[in-house]
Amino acid sequence: MFVREGTSGCGDISTTNTYEVVEAMRLAVQKINTDNLYFPNMRIGTIIICTCNNPVVIQRKLYNLFRDGLTFANSSRLLLQDKIIGFVGDVGSSISISMAEVLTRVGHVQISYASTSPVLR
Repeated sequence: MFVREGTSGCGDISTTNTYEVVEAMRLAVQKINTDNLYFPNMRIGTIIICTCNNPVVIQRKLYNLFRDGLTFANSSRLLLQDKIIGFVGDVGSSISISMAEVLTRVGHVQISYASTSPVLR
């Protein structure tokens, strides 16, 4: 369990569909890489970001991702600016809208597969 800290922390991790969505995305990426049909001679990866169901948190995390890249447990860093091909938005429209505001500014697209807001056209 995480302690809610305003715009920097999260509440409890949702157990209703969070794990299933993460596993479905992981499996899809694994299948794409195994079949090698969509991206011949290339492998794709996935980074799953916890939004904390908070628009401010996801915006901060996205800006940090673009600025700092990923930092691994051994302190090595991977810059991602030229490696990201797109984003998958959250289930909730408020998070997908927040993501779209950041991603538009940095020139990336997102697929909002479950968001229903007309703002996301």
